[in-house]
Amino acid sequence: MIDDVNWYDIDHTKAGEIYAILQDGYGARTVNKHVAALRGTLKQAISIVREAGRKMRANTDMETSMRLAIQSQDRQDALADAIAVLKTLRPPESEGSEAAGRALKLGELMALVASCQDGTPSGARDAAILAVAYSCGLRRAEIVGIDLADFNRTDSVFKIRGKGNKVRHVPIQNGARQAVNDWLAIRGEDAGPLFWHVRKGGAIINRRMTTQAVYYIFTERAKAAGVDNFSPHDMRRTFAGDLLDAGADIATVQKMMGHANVSTTAGYDRRGERAKQDAAKRLHFPYQHKSQNEKLP
Repeated sequence: MIDDVNWYDIDHTKAGEIYAILQDGYGARTVNKHVAALRGTLKQAISIVREAGRKMRANTDMETSMRLAIQSQDRQDALADAIAVLKTLRPPESEGSEAAGRALKLGELMALVASCQDGTPSGARDAAILAVAYSCGLRRAEIVGIDLADFNRTDSVFKIRGKGNKVRHVPIQNGARQAVNDWLAIRGEDAGPLFWHVRKGGAIINRRMTTQAVYYIFTERAKAAGVDNFSPHDMRRTFAGDLLDAGADIATVQKMMGHANVSTTAGYDRRGERAKQDAAKRLHFPYQHKSQNEKLP
């Protein structure tokens, strides 16, 4: 989380991580405000580092002065790189903006699942993460925020803490439920986060994952499966679109996604003109064409 950031060490990579955390927790306008404030802070930091370096070099020998000058310039360059990255990042205007990403096809989901079924703890965990991302439509922060105690296994329902700390209950069924069960068989019953870290050797550690870790998992699984790159939010987009395509009521989808307004959910509706035509065909006006002969007395 942002509280864990060492602000002195910010560079272009950490700036991107901070942006990802903001985007998970806030709307587009709020993200833009925070990013603007952060850029202003980093500009001030460059001035502070420059002045501090100048003072440290005073009354030192040539060799020390040169070393301090290089260190100061390196830090200034890293801060400048962070500012440059933040200038290029723009959140979508609305959470459901179709232009902001893409929906995954069934074949892509199947390939992703296959890439996880390698008999390893990380494979089981990643399959379960993909399952809740797609079948529950969760945000990254919501995925890593789930505790074992939040999963009601009797009813197959997750207790999710969303934006603004609002709580909603989202069911999980079918293959997605089985993927979570398979991960739990490896994870065990210890209290704590549902999804743990898994080391390269296969050892699992009871430590909460970060949102960046989820992003990394999706990127690596896409590569392994030969699937075009996608973001965690694209899974959420696919969840909404597939439910609406299947005829789910938009108000129900709104509740499952944790949207405050149904207009946000409508932004995920990809049915377009086809849905309008199908809806129009369901209405029947009681009019029949009569030929010219039928009109004669």
